[in-house]
Amino acid sequence: MDNSKSRLVFLDIDGTLFDYVRYKVFLRNKISEILKVSATEFEQIYRKSIDETRKKFGVFVPDFYLQQVIKNSNSQVSTSDLYNEVFAPPVIENFLFPDVSHFLEQASVMAELGVLSKGHPSYQGLKIKNFSKLLRSDKTYILSDKKGEAFRIVSESKDYKVYFIDNDPETLEAYKDQGPSWTTILIERYEPLEYNGVSDFRIKSLLEAIEIIEK
Repeated sequence: MDNSKSRLVFLDIDGTLFDYVRYKVFLRNKISEILKVSATEFEQIYRKSIDETRKKFGVFVPDFYLQQVIKNSNSQVSTSDLYNEVFAPPVIENFLFPDVSHFLEQASVMAELGVLSKGHPSYQGLKIKNFSKLLRSDKTYILSDKKGEAFRIVSESKDYKVYFIDNDPETLEAYKDQGPSWTTILIERYEPLEYNGVSDFRIKSLLEAIEIIEK
């Protein structure tokens, strides 16, 4: 790898920057509380609304999802009021992992920062809004088919020494196949993952990646 190249760190969002497991619990509980329905009843509403959203868009889209929730529950709650309760930036920020701020502060000094995430911009963008100024806008990729875009992303990043941090071994493998010079880092936020031997490093905290990037 050419050490004269500038460093570029790509960060996944869900399971890397954002605690989506904890957020999903909050989302279910908060909406069922606002709609005044039981957890069992809301589970059916939640699943139906999720399925309808993904059928239309392929990924989760907050506004449309809430519209479906309201329709499927026959509620009179407004979409905007519900949105502010569960998707407002201060709410979303509470579910960033505790090490994110410190990591970004350190990593932004030594490397360019980008995002490589699956999802819809209207949702994933909420999760990175409070530190978007630290990210290269032209290296912020929010994609419906993240693995399928590996060849393009690798080609567009050929002038950099790239580090990619993600919590999905298969995604890291797809990018390593297209960019053998990329340094791939598997982050295990919740529990040990089935390791496919492709990732160059395994970490449990973003702060462990600082030493890797510094080398």
